[in-house]
Amino acid sequence: MRHARTTQIKLGVALKMRQTRTAQIKLGVALKMRQTRTTQIKLGVALKMRQTRTTQIKLGVALKMRQTRTTQIKLGVALKMRQTRTTQIKLGVALKMRQTRTTQIKLGVALKMRQARTTQIKLGVALKMRQARTTQIKLGVALKMRQTRTTQIKLGVALKMRQARTTQIKLGVALKMRQARTTQIKLGVALKMRQARTTQIKLGVALKMRQARTTQIKLGVALKMRQARTTQIKLGVALKMRQARTTQIKLGVALKMRQTRTTQIKLGVALKMRQTRTTQIKLGVALKMRQTRTTQIKLGVALKMRQTRTTQIKLGVALKMRQTRTTQIKLGVALKMRQARTTQIKLGVALKMRQARTTQIKLGVALKMRQARTTQIKLGVALKMRQARTTQIKLGVALKMRQARTTFIKLGVALKMRQARTAFI
Repeated sequence: MRHARTTQIKLGVALKMRQTRTAQIKLGVALKMRQTRTTQIKLGVALKMRQTRTTQIKLGVALKMRQTRTTQIKLGVALKMRQTRTTQIKLGVALKMRQTRTTQIKLGVALKMRQARTTQIKLGVALKMRQARTTQIKLGVALKMRQTRTTQIKLGVALKMRQARTTQIKLGVALKMRQARTTQIKLGVALKMRQARTTQIKLGVALKMRQARTTQIKLGVALKMRQARTTQIKLGVALKMRQARTTQIKLGVALKMRQTRTTQIKLGVALKMRQTRTTQIKLGVALKMRQTRTTQIKLGVALKMRQTRTTQIKLGVALKMRQTRTTQIKLGVALKMRQARTTQIKLGVALKMRQARTTQIKLGVALKMRQARTTQIKLGVALKMRQARTTQIKLGVALKMRQARTTFIKLGVALKMRQARTAFI
């Protein structure tokens, strides 16, 4: 399960799931589902069925059903159906069906789910997952990211910048100064020029050039590059991703999932699941969820997911989900971003910076150097990062989501679901 989820998150599945959940929240599905379930439980099954149909009509789903029923009423069928249903309710059929289903749910599903969940909790699955994920975060991602980035900045960029500038200054300026001084000495002017230049170098030029370059390196380039990268990572990507996910988990998903699951467990899981699935089908939302869940059940995944989710709820769902997603994001996305950035810096930026620096030193364009570097970083790295992320999401997620859904449909999910429900009834 860990590997499967890690793969999903790495491939961007979590993003689509988040978007789906957010869309459901925005469309009012979760609220309506909660209200519908509460109303259905309080008013009873028969009343619930009627309310569900009325709700469907209001939500735009029952247009065809309305037309069909209108036709049936005109043909005399709807009256018989209504009478038949009323007779069944009066004769105790609906009561027996309700009792049978409730008994099955209580004796079969709930017991198995409870046993499975209790077993998982006792076996320490959640604890191991927590420890493994915490260990990964503490020992793996944060340390490697910090060390890698700090090492790259300190050992790579600064050293290359210093070496390049020092080499250029030593090989370029010193050679020219030597040649100029030698020529001046030969022409008889070198003595005064030497003194003047020595004085200037000691008092003015050399000090200013050194201070300017040192200041640029310390205060300008290195600081800006570090700040830009650190700011982008901390304030841009990580913060937004964390905030978005944390906000969604705290305000949207986690709260609703907790409330929904707690309500389902307390009031009767199977009944709510049936009602939930029926409502979702009518609202056009649960077709995909049904297919996914049914496929997972048929493939042996849904049981584990149920168990895992229950364990997560009891031991701290939101925390684990956050940690899992954070770990997976850090292990998956950060690694790719690191590799992409490292490759870009090593192959693209370093070469351009060397060429730009050589040209800038020769032409004396310190201002352009700053602008060029800032522009290169902003236009080059950000664009490549965006393209890389967009490409990954589009090519990886969409393809795999489509394949997964197509596979689920091809495996006969909907048919098996209908058969399973028919078997329950």
